[in-house]
Amino acid sequence: MTVTKDTDAYSQLYIRMSTDEGETWANEKNITGSAQSARYSDIAVMEDGTLVVVFMHNNDRSASNGSPLSVVKFNMEWLMQ
Repeated sequence: MTVTKDTDAYSQLYIRMSTDEGETWANEKNITGSAQSARYSDIAVMEDGTLVVVFMHNNDRSASNGSPLSVVKFNMEWLMQ
């Protein structure tokens, strides 16, 4: 799952994983990079197991239709580190 957390002046996007059907969430990693604000994420799993997260990358913290989308790709090994 992805979750947005407000930290200082930013809204950072994190990816988390549960191995017990949602009882606990571990292996949280920040995937926002340099975006000052991130919203409206979606997750997909590719045939080779690569996880892909797409989110609105918005540096001025205002929601607008002109904000660019960002794509982050990673695998389970990275998330489990």
